[in-house]
Amino acid sequence: YAGKLQAAKDALLAGDDFLCVHLEAPDEATHNGSLSDKLLAIEQLDGLIVGPLTQWMEEQGEELPAAELAAKEEHIDMHFVTGASSPLAKKPRLRLSDIVGEPFILTEKGMGYRRVRDKELAKRSIEITPILEVGRTDIIIRLLEENDCISYLPDFTTEKQVREGALVYLDVVDVKTEIWKQLIHHRDKWLSNAMQTFLSYVKEHEFDERA
Repeated sequence: YAGKLQAAKDALLAGDDFLCVHLEAPDEATHNGSLSDKLLAIEQLDGLIVGPLTQWMEEQGEELPAAELAAKEEHIDMHFVTGASSPLAKKPRLRLSDIVGEPFILTEKGMGYRRVRDKELAKRSIEITPILEVGRTDIIIRLLEENDCISYLPDFTTEKQVREGALVYLDVVDVKTEIWKQLIHHRDKWLSNAMQTFLSYVKEHEFDERA
């Protein structure tokens, strides 16, 4: 991953206006029929390539070029979540100060939504130090079900467990972070039939039809 990340930086510094980082891991996991490996590969792609590259571009002063078009976007709901047996599970109108001292299990530092959350907390001079950092959300969810710990995860990873009563979304009223999923392509580039099919597939299968 480190070599791919450096190659991407080198290409951008050289002036390339299109970048494609190709990784086999998600595809191999699909061929092997392993959902857990697929999730891990996607999370590593986000945490070790997309996240660091985005942060590096921000540090370089790069912004999304006006020529790029967001073909589809969708808000991702996030919650602090804990096991149903936690003493905090039924408490209404919690504040961040009520939970920062609790044991947290989080995704690895710099990964996607945690990176956004850490930046938001830093604005308030607050830092959450987890007792454990895990790159796989399925493991985090299992640990939450078995312990009175807290995590911060997107709803699409936890909604099944919340619906079944194993996990509970905490009612933290003084924190709100905007997380968006976006499908972006160049406004003025020619789109082949294959690319148009791909874009249509992603819009249909990866986004809420109401978005």
